[in-house]
Amino acid sequence: MRREELEALAELTLNKCLQKDIEDAAILVTAVQSQLLNFSNNEIIGSQSWSETSISIMLGKSGKRSVIHMNNTSPEAIAKAVEQAFKNLERQKPGTYASLPKAPRRVIGTELQCAFEEIVEKQADMAYEAIEAALSEGASRVAGSISSDHHKLVLVTSSGFTGFDSRFSISLNVRAFANGDASGQSAITATSLNDIKASQIGSEAGRLAKEARNPIEVAEGTYDVLLGYLVVANLVNELADFASAYHVLTGFSPLADKLNAKIASEKLTLIDDGLDPCGPGSRRFDDEGVDCQRTTVIEDGVLKTYLHNLTTAKQFNTFSTGNAGWLVPSPWNIKVKEGGHSFEELLCESRRCLFVTNNWYTRFHNYRTGDFSTICRDAAFLVENGEVKKAVKGIRISDNLMRMMCSIKALSRDRRWVEWWEVETPSLVPMMLIQGVRITKAQA
Repeated sequence: MRREELEALAELTLNKCLQKDIEDAAILVTAVQSQLLNFSNNEIIGSQSWSETSISIMLGKSGKRSVIHMNNTSPEAIAKAVEQAFKNLERQKPGTYASLPKAPRRVIGTELQCAFEEIVEKQADMAYEAIEAALSEGASRVAGSISSDHHKLVLVTSSGFTGFDSRFSISLNVRAFANGDASGQSAITATSLNDIKASQIGSEAGRLAKEARNPIEVAEGTYDVLLGYLVVANLVNELADFASAYHVLTGFSPLADKLNAKIASEKLTLIDDGLDPCGPGSRRFDDEGVDCQRTTVIEDGVLKTYLHNLTTAKQFNTFSTGNAGWLVPSPWNIKVKEGGHSFEELLCESRRCLFVTNNWYTRFHNYRTGDFSTICRDAAFLVENGEVKKAVKGIRISDNLMRMMCSIKALSRDRRWVEWWEVETPSLVPMMLIQGVRITKAQA
C-alpha cells in the first residue's frame, strides 16, 4: 500500500476512537511486503510473495490503557475493533500510565521504492551462489532461505503526532551438510542486497559442515568457549530484552536494582541503535511518537540505563529512551562493541576450549537470576593450543547469563549483522571468548 492509503486508514481509525470518552489514542498502521525463497538439496524449491497490512490501536484514560491488534482493515472491522478496545479500557483497573506527548508534529521519512521483481531475480542468483560456494568447500547437500521484507508504517495520535517511516531488510541463512549428520550454518542480514555476500556465507557453512564430520563426545565440565556470531547474537538478544524496564518491573530480569552497577566484563559495551541506516530494525520514531535514538545500555560492563517507553520512564522517574512498545519497551538494533582479536588469535587465547558456531532452544530456568541452557547445534569443535583438533557433538551450555557476561575474555574485531528465528532483534556482534562455561550433555 502507498503512504497515502496507510495514512487514510490511520485517520479513519483515529476518528472512530475520538468519538469515545478517552484521553489518549494512538493508531499504528503497518504494511509489510515480503519475498521468501527456499532452497534444499542444492536446488531452489519454492518462492513466494505476500503482503500484510495490520492496525494496532491504543486507548488511554484515567490511568488505564487498552491495546488491540487487527489484520482486517475494512471500515466495519475497524469500527468493531474500536468498540472492543473501548470496552476493554472500561474494564481495566487504573494503574501507572503516562499520557502521550502533547506536542503536535509531523515526522515523514523517505518512502523506499522496492522493485520486488528485481529482488526475486537477484535472490535466485544469490541462492545458487551460496549453494555452489558451500559445495566447493566440501558439503554434499545445501539448504536455506533468503527473505526480503519492505516495511511501511504510519503512526497518528490524538495529541497531534503524524509519522511515516519505511525500511528494507534482507536475510540469508545457509545450512550445509556433509556425510550424514555433519552440518554447518551461517547467516547474515542487511539493509541492501549489495551487502549480502552469498558466496562468503555459503563457503562458511560448507567448510563448517566438512570439518564437523566424525565428531566425538566430550566430558561434562567447565570449558572456555568461543561463541560464533549466531550464538552471541542469540545471547545478547536475551540480555537486551532483560534491559527492558517492563521486564525489570515484572520480575523477569536479572538486571533489577543494577543501574550503574558493574554487571559484565569491562570488555562488554552494548548499544541499542534505532537510527543506524545499516540497521534492519531502525525507526525514526517509536510507537508513542518519541524519537528513536542511540542508547548505550551497558558501557564497559556497567549498566547505564534500562530501555523505556513513557509509562516505564514515569515509574523510574526518568525519560523515555524511544523504545515503545505501548506495553513493553524493546530494542531496535542491538550492537556489541568490537574487540581487537582476529579469529585465529581468539583460538590461541585459551590452551583448551570449545568453539560453538550455532545454538537452538535457549530456555531460562530462572529469569530473575539468569540461569539458562541452550543446545549447541551444527558444527562445534575442540580446540587445543590454538588448533582445531576434533569436531564434538551432543553438548549443551548450562550456565548463568550474567556470570558468562562477567567472564568475557576477548572479542573479535570483525562483526556481523545477524537476524534469524533464534535472533528476533537484528544484532551486530563480534565473536566472543568466555571463560569457565558449564557444558553438559544434550539429551536426545
